[in-house]
Amino acid sequence: MKKKDVFYDDKRFLNLPGHSSMANIGASITKEEYGHYPDVSFWIADCDRKVSLDMSLYTEYERDNTLNKLDVMIDFLEKFREAVFVAAQASEEIEKIEAEENEKKDKKKELDEIKEKCENVIVEKFKELAAGN
Repeated sequence: MKKKDVFYDDKRFLNLPGHSSMANIGASITKEEYGHYPDVSFWIADCDRKVSLDMSLYTEYERDNTLNKLDVMIDFLEKFREAVFVAAQASEEIEKIEAEENEKKDKKKELDEIKEKCENVIVEKFKELAAGN
């Protein structure tokens, strides 16, 4: 395909830098090989899986439907992001609670060990006292 036949071509990686997955999202609008309508394609991929949507512009109804598909996906992703954000905040709170509980368990274990040592010292002192009589 010639450069002038590509009207739009974009691909972005979805993960943060340093992440091992090659998950990506992309879209292209190219000149149709046979005909004069643009060929519109959208995809999302993660590892070995890829979902692609071709979006027709052949009729007024199909153009409206293609724009509707995009609007629905944008709305869906915005709402899904909000839900994931709330879930992420809840996960963070759970981690804090678990850390506090683990700290309490560690302190209790440490206090139990000190208590046991003190009791052993007291027992030994009473044995020494009893042996001295």
